[in-house]
Amino acid sequence: MDGRVYVYECVDVMNLSDWTLEEYFDAFVQAPYSWRSSEADLSSSRNPGVRCLSWNTSKFEPPSLVVGSEGTEEGTALVRVWQYGEASRKWVLVCDLAKHFRPEGGCQVNDVSWAPNMGRSYHLIASAGQDEHGQLKVHRLNRTPDGLAPVGQGQSNESALASADQPAGVWRVSWNATGTVLGSSGPEGVVRLWKSTFKGEWREIKAVSSESVEPAAP
Repeated sequence: MDGRVYVYECVDVMNLSDWTLEEYFDAFVQAPYSWRSSEADLSSSRNPGVRCLSWNTSKFEPPSLVVGSEGTEEGTALVRVWQYGEASRKWVLVCDLAKHFRPEGGCQVNDVSWAPNMGRSYHLIASAGQDEHGQLKVHRLNRTPDGLAPVGQGQSNESALASADQPAGVWRVSWNATGTVLGSSGPEGVVRLWKSTFKGEWREIKAVSSESVEPAAP
């Protein structure tokens, strides 16, 4: 993996088989930049690689992405938020969210999911990894007139759902249509549903085992 995110645009929305590369950017370099496709040099590669990504679906904000990385030899896996700058016409790094970490190595971000925003003054982003602890995290980003911003100094911008930790990690995360309930799953074959309390604490509200689900009638 080359550590890049490639952005394509559908030339004709009535023909979804025709996509054009618009630009790309290096997601995890120390000094991030982005290039238009006309400037692309696809020969070089950088690490860590991109493991997963998720779009911000809001139609009232510039295009934004959250990107999760492969793990480093030190056991660190990054979660970064990028936004397209209308003025610069380039993808700009907004911030690094709380990383995933496993001291003995082998950690990576398995999945990320940007919650639909139904009028909140902030965004919620879930990430799943293979940490020793805190495998499932919910990150918070404020919405400001100048764009996205991490929460203020002294405030926590992430909640680690400790009870979600599994021996082999959390594999997938997904939000409901209103961004109020988070679903997570792992190799044990159980889908867990999470909801925030009025204090902002995320608690498991239901666990559904694949063995307890009856197949649908033909």
